Amino acid sequence: MFPPISFFSQALNTKEITIDVHENYQKRSFRNKYLILSSNGILPLSVPLSKGKNQQQKIKDVTISYAENWIKIHLDALKSAYGKSPYFEHYYPTYIQLLNKKFATLNELNNAALRLILSQLKSDIFIKEIKFSAFPRLYAALIL
Repeated sequence: MFPPISFFSQALNTKEITIDVHENYQKRSFRNKYLILSSNGILPLSVPLSKGKNQQQKIKDVTISYAENWIKIHLDALKSAYGKSPYFEHYYPTYIQLLNKKFATLNELNNAALRLILSQLKSDIFIKEIKFSAFPRLYAALIL
């Protein structure tokens, strides 16, 4: 959901981020997880996914489950971990709005989260969604 800082240290040196929305969802990846630093150490948070997430679904088709109140858990964790940080009260409402939109798919949530952070960093990086499986044909056409 929220990429690690190392992602942004690389991304901020580019003009475009390319995302393959047709790749298969990979279990145990950070596509629906992120880490925050709490008073008790690193706290992993994850967005629960609906049934079918293990059936070789394309990442754009993986849906979010709202059966449990994970939004409250995430917001409470963020507030507990960073509530006394400078500018927390400035940024926190935007994260409340983001999570309360209840996106249907993981891709929509991840895309919105990425765009939110890039806008807060005042970055004009272009996010391009592609079907990466088209790359080999394109590459083959270029070298022939």
